Order: sequence, then C-alpha cells, then structure tokens
Amino acid sequence: MNSDTIRPDIPWKLLIVIGLPSIIMATVTVALSYIHLFPLYDPQGVYRFLPGDILIDFLWIVVVAAVVGLLVVIASPYIASLLWIGHRIAKANGYDYYLQTREDRPDRRLWRRAVTPVFVSLGITFLIVNSTLLNVVFVTENFDVLGPSDVVIMTGLPVLFILLIVGAVVPLLFAPLWLLDDIGMISSKRTLSRRTTPDIEGVGVFYLKLLKGFAGASTIIGYFVIGVQTVDWFIAFTDRMAELSFPIFVLFVPLGAIIGAPLLGMVSILVIMVFYELAVVRNTKRLEMMMSRAGVKRVRLDITTVASDTGTG
Repeated sequence: MNSDTIRPDIPWKLLIVIGLPSIIMATVTVALSYIHLFPLYDPQGVYRFLPGDILIDFLWIVVVAAVVGLLVVIASPYIASLLWIGHRIAKANGYDYYLQTREDRPDRRLWRRAVTPVFVSLGITFLIVNSTLLNVVFVTENFDVLGPSDVVIMTGLPVLFILLIVGAVVPLLFAPLWLLDDIGMISSKRTLSRRTTPDIEGVGVFYLKLLKGFAGASTIIGYFVIGVQTVDWFIAFTDRMAELSFPIFVLFVPLGAIIGAPLLGMVSILVIMVFYELAVVRNTKRLEMMMSRAGVKRVRLDITTVASDTGTG
C-alpha cells in the first residue's frame, strides 16, 4: 500500500460508543460540583493554567483536543521526518531505510491504536499526581475543605481531570508514528555477511516499543500506589462514617473514575484520530515525497514467498 491507495478509516462508531459514558460522567461531575457535593465549584476551576469553573474546564478539554487535532493535520509529516532522523541517530546510521508496499493498512482495528496513547497518558498523569507538578496543574485549594479520610477524592479527581487534558495532547506524538506506519517506513540493519538474518523493523514500531514500556511500568506503579491509598482510605472511612460531610455514593464516584480512566481518556485520543484520518491521504503523500527526496525507496517484501523458498512454509 502506498499514498495513492490509502483510504481514511474514521472511527465514528467507536467514538460515539466511548463518548457517551464520558458525556454522562461530565454531566454528573458538573452537577455534583454545583450542588457542593464535590469541592470543584470554586471560581478558580480545576486547572490552574486555564480560566473558568468546572463546566468551562470540560469545554477547555474540547478546545485543546481541537487545537491538537489541527496541529496533527498540519505538522504530522514534519514530526514524522524528525522521528526518522532520531531513529538514524539512535541506530548510529547502521540501518538502511525503505518504504514497504503492502496490500492494506497495517491494522484496520483503530481502537488498538488508541490503547497505547491512553496508557502513556495515564502514566504521565500518575507522575504528575504524585509529584510537585500537581500543584502547578491542578487547583489543590479545592481540597482545603476535605479531611484526611477523603483521600480517594483528593486522588481520584486529579487523576481524572489531568488524564483528560494529557490525553488531548499526547496524540501529537503518536500521530506521526501512525503516519510512519501507514506509509510503511521500515529499517534494515546493514550486514557484511549474507548468512546473517536481516534485522527489519518498522521505524514507528521502534518508538512504540519504548512508549509501551513506559506505559506499562508507570501504570502498574500508579495503580499500586492508588490501591494502597484506597485501602488506607477505607480504613479511615469506617472509623469516621458519622463525621463525613458527603453521601457515601459520592465517595465512590472518584474511585470509579480511576478504574474507568483509560476508557474516559480515550475520547480525546479518538477525536484527534478523526483529524488524523481526515488528513491521512494528504499527509502520507507529503511524507512520501519528503522521504523520496531523502533517497528512501519503496520496496515490496513478500515474507510468505521467502518462507516457502527456505522450506519453512
């Protein structure tokens, strides 16, 4: 497959199915905040670097996703080219590069493309929530009215809101990787011996492996820390049930938000994926022209034929 045969594949159904719970979550959170069951109704809002209250903060997330989506449309080929240069530097110029011609795009199940970005976003969110950056991003004064037994709220709400905003920015990195994958950018290690098995890898796959490692490790650590905090909260909760100023069900909403955070964070990623797919034809042609000028040729690798010729088919 090359830029002349690639076609957009816009995940409208997936966006609608996953978007509905997010709309419900936003509506419930805003309603509970305005009736003072969540400590987020302060005029300072949720994000320290954005003006407005909680209702406007949800709208800001849409604005950020739209801006990043436009940047994806405009800048993806150029960022992808820089990532290719970065791969060459990382591999010490020991690889040759080609554009692999395929019959179809690498994966038609677009939800898989959204999984890694959302867990990378979750990993970054856990790092922010458990560092001094939390006070830079989140209006922590909202929690001044809470007691020590309300740690689930003080943990759950920042995770939820920071994930939503981070998830709207992270696709700016992943879109160029999708583009490298869609044009079939591969690398082949230079070898001096014909008896050496060639080392062939997608350039985008190289970066995705690094990001998946970060996503997996940070997510496991983050959920472990929150799990320990939640256990402590349950112990404190049972000791102070009569003193709590919130109804019991309110305290379980942030806990549910933490568990369902990856699903909620995927919405912004899918919105930006729509922007990516709308521009995929133009951007693949543009990146292919850039690679052609850099001397990268298009080839066809038939792994099935190779396996059959070697007697392993």
